[in-house]
Amino acid sequence: MQLLDDMVFWGRRTSDHISGLSEEEFVADTKSCDAVCWCFVCIGEAASRIRQIDPEFVQLNPELHLNSAVAMRHRLAHGYDGLDLFVVWRSAIVSIPALVASIDALLQERASYR
Repeated sequence: MQLLDDMVFWGRRTSDHISGLSEEEFVADTKSCDAVCWCFVCIGEAASRIRQIDPEFVQLNPELHLNSAVAMRHRLAHGYDGLDLFVVWRSAIVSIPALVASIDALLQERASYR
């Protein structure tokens, strides 16, 4: 599914944007913050489209936390004025690598059935 590939792409971009940065350096670097936030928006948008196209997929794959990705996208897009960059950082270093690994595993499993 292309949308899963898109999520992996933006997840890897997120990791690239924070590579070598400490939490404090990230929060102080507006370009990195903006880049990571944009990646999160793209991931959340892809997750939202998956929910619209195939709601059953979301239920069958809870390990992907697609609803959380959509919620983060909404928070960034609509609640930008109260954004906590430390939460963004934590999500970038914990949630995004877990998401990418889960999608990679799912895609590999699907490929092995073909």
